[in-house]
This record gives sequence, C-alpha cells and structure tokens, in this order.
Amino acid sequence: MNTQELLKRRWVPYALLAFAALVILIILLAVYVPSGTQVPELEQIDEQVRVDCHPDPNPTEDACHRRGCVWLLATGNWSAPSCYYPTSFGYAVTSEQPGLLTLTRREILGEVNPLSKPVKQLQVQYEFFNDQIVHVKITDATVARYEVPVPLWPKGKPQAQISSNRLQFVVLGNHPTFAFAIHDQQRTLFNTSIGGLVYADQFLQIATYLSSWNLYGFGENLHTNLKHDLSTFRTWPMFSRDQPPVADPPTAGNLYGVHPFYMQMNDDGSSHGVLFFNSGAQEYTTGPGPSLVYRTIGGILDMYFFVGPQPGQVIQQYQTLIGYPAMPAYWSLGFQLCRYGYHNTSEVEELVKRMRALEIPQDVQYVDIDYMDKNKDFTIDSENFKDLPELVNKTKENGLRWIFILDPAINVASEQYPAFHQGKQSNVFVTWPDEKYVPPLNANYTTTVGTKIMLGTVWPFDNVAFPDFLNPKTHSWWKQQIVTFHNVLNFDGIWIGK
Repeated sequence: MNTQELLKRRWVPYALLAFAALVILIILLAVYVPSGTQVPELEQIDEQVRVDCHPDPNPTEDACHRRGCVWLLATGNWSAPSCYYPTSFGYAVTSEQPGLLTLTRREILGEVNPLSKPVKQLQVQYEFFNDQIVHVKITDATVARYEVPVPLWPKGKPQAQISSNRLQFVVLGNHPTFAFAIHDQQRTLFNTSIGGLVYADQFLQIATYLSSWNLYGFGENLHTNLKHDLSTFRTWPMFSRDQPPVADPPTAGNLYGVHPFYMQMNDDGSSHGVLFFNSGAQEYTTGPGPSLVYRTIGGILDMYFFVGPQPGQVIQQYQTLIGYPAMPAYWSLGFQLCRYGYHNTSEVEELVKRMRALEIPQDVQYVDIDYMDKNKDFTIDSENFKDLPELVNKTKENGLRWIFILDPAINVASEQYPAFHQGKQSNVFVTWPDEKYVPPLNANYTTTVGTKIMLGTVWPFDNVAFPDFLNPKTHSWWKQQIVTFHNVLNFDGIWIGK
C-alpha cells in the first residue's frame, strides 16, 4: 500500500465525523434559532384591513419576518402597512366558563415582540352592568400587573352580571385565534376578528373593526375636524406633554391631555362609546377597514363599552363610571389673561391698569414661573416680585382674581428649602424601585446622596424630585405647602403645570 492510499484511509474517519457534525449543526440551527430566516407563509390580507406588525419606523422585510409577520408591499393604499399580522398570530381559548376565559399564546417562529417577552397565558373576564355597560378585562393569568388606581363608580357600583338580556359577549369560533365581539341586539359594538392581539410586558395591542365611518373622540391631538378621517391609516399618540397645538396636522403630536375614550355613531344615529382604562403611554391607529388599533406600553387591557344607544345616553353611562364634572367657581368662567415672561411686579401692575383704562373685561390675572425664586415652588423672587403680595391684595378689592402656577417638581439642591426637606422627611417623592437603579446623579447633592429619590429636570436651575401623588402622605404634604404659601400670597387658584 503506497503512501497516498494510507493518507486517504487515515482521513476517512475524520471526514465522516466532520460531515456528521455539519448535519447536526444544520438541524440545531433549524430547530433552535428563532431568527428572520424563518419566513412566514405568505398570507394575502386585504390592504384596507391589515394590522401593522411594524408600527415603529423603518420596517424591512427581514425585520418583519423576525416578528413572525407577513411582508407584502402595499400597492393600492399608500398608507397601508407592508408588514402585517397573519391570522394565525394570537391566542387560543384553552378553557371557558361564564364570565371567564383562559387563553394560551400560539407559538410563532421568530422574534415575535421586539420590546419584551410575550405573556404566554391570559385571562379574559367580562361582566355586564344594568344592560348598559360591558366591562372586558384582559390580564396576565400568572403575574399581577399594574392597574390604574383611580376609583370608579362614584355613586356606587351596580351589581355585576355574567349575562344580560340585551348584551352579548361572543367568542368568535370561526376565527383561527381568539377573537370576541360585543353585541347589543342587532348592533356590533366591537369585533376583534381583524386580528393583531399582542400581550407582552411592555407592549399591548388590540384591534377591532368599526361599525361605521363616524368616529369621534380620543386625544389630546390637533384635528381639523371632530370626526376622524378613516380613509387612510393614521396613528395618533396619547401621552401628556407640555406642548401647544401645532398648526400642521400631518405633524400634529400629543398635547397636554390624555383621553382614551371614543364614541361611534351609526348611520341611523345609534351610538356607543368605548373607554380604554389605562394610564401608560398609548397610541391608536385608524384605518379604512374601517378599523381601529389600540396600543399601550404598560398595565392591562381594561375596556368599558357604553351601549347608548343615543349619544346623550352614551355620555350619561360613561359619567356613571368615571364621575360627573364639578361646577367651577363662577369667576373662573370669566375673562382671563395669562402669559409667560413678566420681569417684575411693576410690569404686571401696569398691564392690569391698561386693561382697566381700555375697559377690556378682565376677571382673572395669571402669573407664570417668573414670580418664583429660581423657579422653585412655594417661593417668591425677593428682588423682582417682593411687592407682588401687596399688588394681589390691592387689586382683589376691585374684584380681580389671581392664579399662580405651581409645577409639581421640587428643587433638591438647596439646604434651606422647606418644601423639599419636609417632603423628603415624609417620603413623598417618586423613588427608584431598587438601589441598583440609582444613577450617580444622586451623589451630586448632599440632600439626595444615599437616597433612592428619582431625579429629573424641569424649570429649576438644579435637578428636581417628583411628588408621588398616589401616596396618601403626598396629599397631606402638598396641601400643607399650599396652605403655608397662601398665607404669604393670597391667590384664588393654582395652575398646575409641569
């Protein structure tokens, strides 16, 4: 046997081992690597009713597939998503009893949610109140999640029922994944068979067909009409932000208020309303289905349906849940003047005098943060506004009312600032959940070093702490600060900004 034959025989076992290892590696990659290489089956869904699987910017085919979704370029509607959820995406019903369902997530190849891990098991609870209100609550079946700690039913909660003579909660059995509908006799108020139910720790989504093209509500955003335009896909953010209205609708963002409630009116005038009871950052997308997609980054999916059927009845039913508006002071309905940028008391006084001289009605005068000492709450600039209390008392004799701003952001830098030190002593400020999250920033101030107080930046020259208004101790502390300050500055109202 020559040398070449010996070498061939020597390397044959190694070649076989290498080949076997390669085969095993390919199998492991195919089974265990959840990547965009697993292309979902191409399911063609009408562009008008697609639910966007990549609502964040810059979608690509690869990124879409990594989420377990379908990529098909939209050609008929420029605003339609090219990355959308297949009908197989979602949850399956694993147990059902009156008023309560358990859902299990259907496994999808790929990185289904880029923001956080999906919740594998959900509970769906539903109940009826007086044949007028339907409550649907979707929660994690195994882990308690944050729920909005705002009291409802101020006049007393009516007896909940798991059935109704008029209303129906229906699980849609002809759909490949869990979907439900809310029916009021011949009307359908909500229908999630459009798909796209997502429930993850930091991303929750539910979508519905709309029963008509007449949609009102939500906000706060700038709109050219009260009625939503459903002819294209349009996403609106809902997160409270200190920004004035922008006059360009295509770039209109979220403004001061958040109101996750909408009303829909059918062509015959019958109406219903829906409240998404959530305090996280939210957004909603309207589409030409007509359809609605609701998203939030925290909490639970907690929904109330108000059946009307008259528009006025929808609002009445809504107010039985959230409470009725309080009648404001009569003077607060009058003519009010407000601006930022006063330099001293004399400037404010001259303005009030001009209003009187020109016989321009004025019931209320506002003063922004200009009056404060270095923009600190419950203080007065001793140089430029030291005589402001005197001006207030003098003009109140002629019926003028005064409102001053108080931002709920308390400066932490001063060693001689009672508002902060009393709040710190009473533990009223928002804190980090654990010391490991506390940034080095806290060590910059002797008042916060070694604490878990969460610091931020607003108007004061230094960092600030934020009162936790969900803490009952904060109510007492805040009230005492206002009472003490009112003894110095005789205001009639306060303007709570950011």
